[in-house]
Amino acid sequence: MKKAVIFGASLLALSALGAPAAKANFIVDTSPGGSKLYLVAEKGSASFSGDVGSQASGVVINAVANNPVDVASGYATIKPDTTPPPHPTPYSLTSITFTPVDPNLFGDFSFRGQLLSAGDVTVTVQDNQLDPAQSFTFNVAHANQDFARFGIISTDNETIQSVTISYAGGFKEVKQIDFSYCAYSDGSCNTPGGGGGGGGGGGSVPEPASVLLLGAGLLGLAAVRRRRS
Repeated sequence: MKKAVIFGASLLALSALGAPAAKANFIVDTSPGGSKLYLVAEKGSASFSGDVGSQASGVVINAVANNPVDVASGYATIKPDTTPPPHPTPYSLTSITFTPVDPNLFGDFSFRGQLLSAGDVTVTVQDNQLDPAQSFTFNVAHANQDFARFGIISTDNETIQSVTISYAGGFKEVKQIDFSYCAYSDGSCNTPGGGGGGGGGGGSVPEPASVLLLGAGLLGLAAVRRRRS
């Protein structure tokens, strides 16, 4: 009897180890915010970087724009590069992709800025499980004015592999970029509508693999106790 129970528990454990990871799901964050992305000054390059939480925190986000940009140090503004010719026309800024060096840290993202013309801004997020990317559209009704903060947030504790903001009509500037931590000590992410960044949400939901492993362990313990009694 003891061997049969242990064998069954082993099968459950093996099944749990082979269980697929949960698919990430992101939604629009109705109250976006988070930990500030402090940028490192860059001029005349399409690539730049920054640190989340404080200057030189070591929690690095790399970024690539479609054209060279001008970036100041700090919680700063990203603008198209204004370097004089030899380039024949001013550079346009139509997209930026932000990629956390550690893809397991951040559950949400938000930003502000201005557009050169009114239109729809697209935010496309790739999760750390490399599931199909999800896209969200935010309407900006006025050009050359600061628009309200836009954000997305994970609902299932998965995290951001990369996130791209894009607008074919061109950004006048992008600024006040925030990422929020997902790596709390209890493993939870922020809750939707709970203020975006800064605070952990409710306790995380166990993965199916964890539940099965726990069940297998309890079965084995119960068998040993019955044997001793």
